Amino acid sequence: IVNLSLIVNPIYNDTIIAEICNGETYSQYGFNVNTTGFYTQNLQTIKGCDSIVCLSLVVREPIKVNLTMVTVDNNNNNVVVWDKDEVVNHYNIYRESNVANQFDLISTVSFDSASMYVDTNSNPTIKAYMYKISTTDTCLNESELSPFHKTMHLTISQGMGNNWNLSWTPYVGTNYSTYNIYRGINTLDSLQFLTTISSNNTSYTDVNVPSGYVYYQVEIIIDTTQSKANENSIRSNYATNNPLGIVNYSETDIITKLYPNPTEGKAKLEIEGLSSDADVFVYDMIGRVIQSHRINQGNKVLDIDLSGYAKGVYSIRIINDRINQTKKLIVQ
Repeated sequence: IVNLSLIVNPIYNDTIIAEICNGETYSQYGFNVNTTGFYTQNLQTIKGCDSIVCLSLVVREPIKVNLTMVTVDNNNNNVVVWDKDEVVNHYNIYRESNVANQFDLISTVSFDSASMYVDTNSNPTIKAYMYKISTTDTCLNESELSPFHKTMHLTISQGMGNNWNLSWTPYVGTNYSTYNIYRGINTLDSLQFLTTISSNNTSYTDVNVPSGYVYYQVEIIIDTTQSKANENSIRSNYATNNPLGIVNYSETDIITKLYPNPTEGKAKLEIEGLSSDADVFVYDMIGRVIQSHRINQGNKVLDIDLSGYAKGVYSIRIINDRINQTKKLIVQ
């Protein structure tokens, strides 16, 4: 009598979940695939038993993002803003060149930086600008460029008497229904809301304007549902009849220091040489005043605390009858 003890091994079945970069090929366990999908491979063990290996493969495509807005800061520089989404390696900022519809790469912004870019090489007082954005993922593959955003370009001319004619190009890239018009007399900081008109208009005549240098700016408000950010104000360039334009100047005997810069939120503004009190305005990344301070001529140091605000580049403006200077503060 022969006793037989028989063991039947079950079929080995396993599922592998894998992710590769676009352009790569998954080539383990007998697979040779490069597209997203679910795959099955029949293998045999060394004892000849069947083995089924399943592969759930995801091919990572570059993440597409869109611009939220392009606005203008208090130095008349364009500020490009977008929403962060999934993790990427960096963002690529493109601007239209001197050739129509040809966009050149002008900068890259790392993912861990603020989702904005100040284009210090722009001059919104002379023309409108068009921008696009793309991402480069962690595989170093670049996405397609986004649809463009085109800025407003505001110009003014004097009409009869104390009337001023405003004309601007419409903003392109988001939906809006009205324009807000702001006017200031003699100083840029005197800008105040003037009126609202329909977005079907791109011109306005301001009548019986007080004498002096005039400053104008046009604004649109976008629906906050179009952006994850809290910012929803898009502004044009400043337009003025002041022959000096929007120029910052300071007396040579007034010395200003802003430190530490960059900062994690807190900084000190040191001013030497003041002969009278000065106002200090802190502007956010799209040119809105978020803090105002008064520094006495007897004081030399002002503490500025932006620890409760988002990372980014802020403008610190010092102004009185002898100084009108703006310094940049980077919060990281």
